[in-house]
Amino acid sequence: MTLSHEQMLAQWKMRHYLEPVRSDSEVSRSNGVNVDYMLSLEMRDWYLELLDKGELRYLELTDIASETATINRPETGAVVIKLPERCRRVVSVKIAGNEREIMPEQDEYRKYLQLSEYTRGGASEPVAVMTKGGELVLYGNDMNGNAPEIEHIYAVMLPPDGKYVLDESALKTIPTIEI
Repeated sequence: MTLSHEQMLAQWKMRHYLEPVRSDSEVSRSNGVNVDYMLSLEMRDWYLELLDKGELRYLELTDIASETATINRPETGAVVIKLPERCRRVVSVKIAGNEREIMPEQDEYRKYLQLSEYTRGGASEPVAVMTKGGELVLYGNDMNGNAPEIEHIYAVMLPPDGKYVLDESALKTIPTIEI
């Protein structure tokens, strides 16, 4: 499901008891809080958190293999994959000749092990590590030292501005106000 900014704002207003507005009375005020702006900031924070850490069942995954640029670094046994700017997180990578999906490492110790040629991932157990610079480093050369052939890279992407792409069931995770 794709919601526009206005549609998402309407959802937030409903869940914060700000809608429907009563139209049978009249109130006038010359100052006040810009509720739409404040809710828009909360919406954005919530959505980015959902993209970065939310359950995958709420999100749309995109194969970005064709959008990436790769640099082979044979001296380190790594392939550096430059990710698109809109990429929020990589969920899995699949390389030719390997039956399982490679999930990017979250464990700092496992990331540290990739620095040594004796402990880093390789043909039998490839490893993917995310860097802070928007790159994915893949340690998975074959037995002959050849760079792996990437079949797909599934990622969570930030939609164009003003759009919210999510499963409808994710709307239940919008924080509500208890009254």
